[in-house]
This record gives sequence, C-alpha cells and structure tokens, in this order.
Amino acid sequence: MMQDHGGTSLGYSKLAGSQTPADPPRVSIIIPNYKAALHIAETLDAVFAQTYSDTEVLVINDGSPDTELLKEVLIPYLEKLIFIDYPENRGAASARNAGITEARGELIAFVDADDVWLPGYLAAQIDFLNKKGLDMVYTDCTLFGQTPRPGFDMRVNNPAEGLITRKLLIAGKCHILPSGTVVKKASLVAVGMFDETVPTAEDFDLFMRLIFAGSKIGYQRKCLFRYRVWPASESADMMHRFNRNIFIWRLLQDRLPFTDEENLAIEKHIKAEEASLLRTKGRVEILNKNWKEAADHFAEAKQMADELGLSFKHKLKLSGVLLMLKFAPDLLRRMMVKARPEEAAFMPDKI
Repeated sequence: MMQDHGGTSLGYSKLAGSQTPADPPRVSIIIPNYKAALHIAETLDAVFAQTYSDTEVLVINDGSPDTELLKEVLIPYLEKLIFIDYPENRGAASARNAGITEARGELIAFVDADDVWLPGYLAAQIDFLNKKGLDMVYTDCTLFGQTPRPGFDMRVNNPAEGLITRKLLIAGKCHILPSGTVVKKASLVAVGMFDETVPTAEDFDLFMRLIFAGSKIGYQRKCLFRYRVWPASESADMMHRFNRNIFIWRLLQDRLPFTDEENLAIEKHIKAEEASLLRTKGRVEILNKNWKEAADHFAEAKQMADELGLSFKHKLKLSGVLLMLKFAPDLLRRMMVKARPEEAAFMPDKI
C-alpha cells in the first residue's frame, strides 16, 4: 500500500510504496519526468531489471502536461518506488534536487525518464567508482529512438579515459550525460546540488562546480545505456544546443575563478559555438528556401572561420555552399537533406 506523506515545505507531495526498502539503500535512483510518460515504463523496467539491487527508486513529476498519463503508466510500479509530484513545472534542476533531498542512499544514480540502462549498468558503475576511489563516475551510450543512426556509439565524443581533469572538461573533451552518472550524495550536497536559477545546461554547471570543488570524476569507456532521440527532446533542437552552450560558458566565467589561459580556451569555445549557430541558422533557411537569409548567415560564418583559423578545407566548403546558394540553391537543399537526415528531421521550422 502506498504511504501518503502529504505536502512538504518544498512545494510537492510524496507517496512511498510499501515495497520500498525500510533501511537506507546504497543507491538512490532519481528519475525526473517532463513529457516522457510514453517512455517511462521502458526506463523503469530497465531500472528494476538491474543486477545490482540495493536501491530505491524516486520518480519526480515536474508539473508535466502529461501528468494524468504518467500516473496511469506508474500504477504497476507504485508499490516499488517513491513518487514525488510537483503541481507546477519548475525545471530539471528543481526536480533532480527534490530527488536528492529525499534520497536516503549514499550514492545517487540519475536516469532521465526516456533513457534505458543495460542490466549490468549499476553494478559496473559502482564497481568502477569503488575501485578508482571516485566521487563520481560517468559512462557512455548508444543512440536509439527516432534517429537515422540507431546504435550509434557515442564514445567518439569522449576521447578522455580515466580521471577527468579540469583541463579536459574545459577543453570540451568530456561529453557527460546525466543518465550515465553515479555520484556521491555528499559531493552533490557540498556544492549546493543543481543550481535552480540556471535555466539550461544545469548539469554541465554542476559538473564544472564539482571539478572546481576537488571531486574526483572518472570516465568508464563503455556503452552501458541507451540514449533516446526524439523530436520533443531538447537535444533535437540544434540551435537551442548552441545557444545553451554559449550561455553556460558565459555564466561559468562569471562564477568560477578560471585562469587567463582557461578563459582564452573558453572564448575560443564560444566563438566556435557562435560560428556553428550561424551555419545552423543558414541550414534552417535553406530548408525553408530563404536563400538570401541563408547566404547572409553562411557569409558571416565564413568570416568567423577566418578569425578562428579553421582549416582551408572547412573554409572551402563554406565557399562552396555560398556558390551553390547563388547558382543552384534547390540542388544544395536536396544534398543537405540527404547528407544530414537526422539534422534535417529535427531542424526547427524557423529561427
């Protein structure tokens, strides 16, 4: 039978199933939900199929518009989990913090409500963390869902292996996804958990603060979970991603004591993101057959490529795009859709 813990001073209600462990578990699994009710059963099935079982499961509903469907989907699982229900949407940082606050485990394992762990995920992560004496471990994934590259191995985005340094994180060598992380609760609490005032990229902000606080973070170079791609996910919107990256780097520069050398590297990151944003805007305009606007964006991107000292090959490609926009724009559009099907499928309709 579910136990109703009623409202709290934090603004949510909590229900605990009778099959949740009476004694504090080693690991608390935190699953925030926002518009993922259609997928959360698959996530929960994977969580309850883990070979490591000293766990508790917390599902946090972040005032999602699919709340009624979520509650219906959760019925078969309610006795085995703790359900936290926010009446209004407050963002991923707030939802995860609610889970951390209620968690009784020494370790926190995050998984988004649309991603799927492999059965040995937790056992492998905890073993790696223990053997290496880490405060946090992250691992990698393959893509699935609405992607033309099902099974694509995301390790190509993580050339780093072993202990993650401040230099590697600043250099952009570490692509850390929350669904692949296990971290000590004490380390999260020590840095103030997720910053609920950060509207986007709150996970990267947290990981950077952990590094600055001296937390030992390791990367396990294995694909131990599956990352879902679908049009409603934030990752599907490339312009959002580039704007998010620019925003978070500026925010971190204001908050953290980067060295002059680190700030130079960050400024180069920001310029590269701005150039990528211009190219993406250009491709959106190509898809919408706004040829002049597309040419303006690519011309500006070519100028930034010169400033960034990018390769001759890269600049030649930009020149080729500009030439085709002038003489064969429809052919260019067909070529772009064929060469970048995933990007074209998830591209926003307008800038």
